[in-house]
Amino acid sequence: MARNIQREFVKYYKERLASLGFIKVKGRQPYFVRVINDEILHILTLDTGMSAKDGYKVAHLECGVATVYRQEINLSVTPRHNSDWLVDYTRYYREKNFPNQVIEYPRDLKMYYYKEETMDEIIGEMWIGISDMIKEFDNVQNMENTLNWLMRYNPGNIIQSDWSLTDDCIAEESLYYLRKKFPLSAFQQNFDELKNEVINSPLVGDEKEKELKEVKEWENELYKDRAEMQINQQNYEQGMQLLREHYDRNVEYLNGIGIAVERRDITDLFD
Repeated sequence: MARNIQREFVKYYKERLASLGFIKVKGRQPYFVRVINDEILHILTLDTGMSAKDGYKVAHLECGVATVYRQEINLSVTPRHNSDWLVDYTRYYREKNFPNQVIEYPRDLKMYYYKEETMDEIIGEMWIGISDMIKEFDNVQNMENTLNWLMRYNPGNIIQSDWSLTDDCIAEESLYYLRKKFPLSAFQQNFDELKNEVINSPLVGDEKEKELKEVKEWENELYKDRAEMQINQQNYEQGMQLLREHYDRNVEYLNGIGIAVERRDITDLFD
């Protein structure tokens, strides 16, 4: 019987990651989760895909930051089903090391091509990537840090418009950051950082102007949407009620799959 690289990945790293606080979720899926302050989730996993090399199979690491306040947490499905918010290590590596640069064949930057006889060796090599992602996770220790991650990798998950009121729209982490008690200055600081990165990037001329314009337009639109939601009492109260419901459902779900999260009174989050 042919070995499955995701199962072998779990066996190889289960104890090593446990020593760093990552727990394997119950069930078949290869997710490792570390909980910070009973609200932030650092997630590592391995996915597979179509190989671009004849005779080889391919796997790729994925990472993600989620919170107990998001619309839904579902770690009972494959990593591919969570691809709308998990970050492929290739993308992470590219944005971290080659920001705003054109890379030939970017997909192959950090893909792991293997054959049956090289599977163990390749799984061992993944530790470099895992360590790289854990170092980044170590910088995500509070909800402000989480916002920085989301603005870089999952901006669609923090929309501040009324789209955040429907679970049909992927706006996973939006409602926590929509709260009136969450400081607008946290958004402003992140936007200033993003704009400065474009200004200091290798981009030149029209390309740089275009990129900078897009960041500024996103910033203005987000502030406008956030203000409109906060002054619309009906929409705002609906959003805050959904936030409470999401929290209760997610805490129950996580404990059910072996990820211990202490339920707390979240009244202090609200006005």
